[in-house]
Amino acid sequence: MPTISEHIRESIAADELETALQQALEYLKGKDALLYNECLQHRARLSGAGRDFRMGIIRVDDKDLVVNQIRYALTKVAGQIEQQLIVVPEVQPVYSPPPAPAPQIASTVAPPAPDDAPAHDLISRFVNQLLHNDVESAARAVMPLLHRSLLRQGVILPDFRKNNLDVAHERIRLYRLPVVIIDKKSTNRNAIGVLADKEHGAEWMYSIAKMQDTGGLPAYIRVFFPQNGGEPRITGISL
Repeated sequence: MPTISEHIRESIAADELETALQQALEYLKGKDALLYNECLQHRARLSGAGRDFRMGIIRVDDKDLVVNQIRYALTKVAGQIEQQLIVVPEVQPVYSPPPAPAPQIASTVAPPAPDDAPAHDLISRFVNQLLHNDVESAARAVMPLLHRSLLRQGVILPDFRKNNLDVAHERIRLYRLPVVIIDKKSTNRNAIGVLADKEHGAEWMYSIAKMQDTGGLPAYIRVFFPQNGGEPRITGISL
């Protein structure tokens, strides 16, 4: 019987990305908040690209670029789901991985952690700029801190702006100032973009502390560290 990851890959191969996203979301709901939120962003971006193309706002090349980026990202999601299907049953009983493969798995799944100082500085600047009373002023102020994958022709992607940045602007005063990072973990994402636009590096997810513990999913800010040593940039937010 085909697994959920195989169903997702079949939908991707058939160019049915909406179906693949729906399959991934149904599986991930309640299991993996990080991947679930990532798929929500992909679905909003795919829908937005289709709408902008139909309205004549973007060219077919721009739409195809977005589609290819989402296809690539979904292929990685299917692989991560497949890893979960294989790894979780083995780890649960005694929490002791096989002795020989363990070093190899650790070196693959957990890349070296970056220096936290640049990430803390970037997140602090981002949060401080979000404190502008006017959301338009806040958006302009944070734009230089965002990764280029969140921009198109010098403008923040509409779906990211509406579903992530504007929401963060409304909620930022619920979080502690100065910024306090309470957790971090690798997303295992080592590249962003496709073909000539592809950039290698490592993405890490940082959780920041709230003023009060109000429950719900943890807040996070994703930071991408370019392999070439360039300045880190923000690639995702959920506050």
